[in-house]
Amino acid sequence: MIRVYLPYIRLHGLPIVATLRQVKEAGFDGIEYHLIGSSHRAVMETERRARELDLAFHLHQGWSLAESPKHWFIYALHLMGCLPRARYALKEHIPLEILGLGFPGSGQTPVVVYADRMPEVLQIRRWHGNFWIQTCCPLGPDKKHRLDFLAFLMAMRIGGFRIVFDTQHVLEFATPCKGVSELPNEPQKLLGQLEALWGVLKNNVEEIHLANFNPELGNTRGRNVPLEAGVLPLRDFCQMVKESGWEGTVVPEVTGVFWSQKRLRTLREQVQGFFE
Repeated sequence: MIRVYLPYIRLHGLPIVATLRQVKEAGFDGIEYHLIGSSHRAVMETERRARELDLAFHLHQGWSLAESPKHWFIYALHLMGCLPRARYALKEHIPLEILGLGFPGSGQTPVVVYADRMPEVLQIRRWHGNFWIQTCCPLGPDKKHRLDFLAFLMAMRIGGFRIVFDTQHVLEFATPCKGVSELPNEPQKLLGQLEALWGVLKNNVEEIHLANFNPELGNTRGRNVPLEAGVLPLRDFCQMVKESGWEGTVVPEVTGVFWSQKRLRTLREQVQGFFE
């Protein structure tokens, strides 16, 4: 069974993509809350309201300016005070209640974190074992990924980590390259790479981030384009995933703010259609 969640962001209390009720009415099964622009109190309040609407709730690590300095909108968010401080720790970034410290029913919310946080997750796993590692790694000051992809694979095997397979970022991470503009504009070649990476990771995958890109548009405009407007043949990829017997959560990541109810429903139906 495929469950479709919507990425969810609130900046200083205001939902950017849609309200929770709009998400529910569009037929999504849950939300994945990005930890930027919100206090811990706001996060816990959103979780409560989501569960009242029978929407499942996941958390997603945010990012600091140092972790994602490539895009103009990251600088804007930084100036607005929406991003965590440099060199923040997961234990201060994620609400402690989510980690299972005294909140009724806590310790069960999946938390998606970036690959370079794997050593940190091992240190706090005694509190909460539901960290999922995304196939995405920030660049360091040397413009290289903070964790080598082969080291990521080894750590995944040794630590038994659960994985979030991101169709865009996994290609950047494995290649490796600094952004989508460096990826080839060759659909079948990219599909072959995705299929090979899926073969390696599928047994550990809990969630898929479904994203597409267009290298010709550059690293900012070319990322997270509409699902059928990029170079990745996502429908073919999803059919391959279905045939592999995988079931789990799928989160479409498409750039856009203030989505209409019609666009939200169309997106959810499009994702489900990819797997039919």
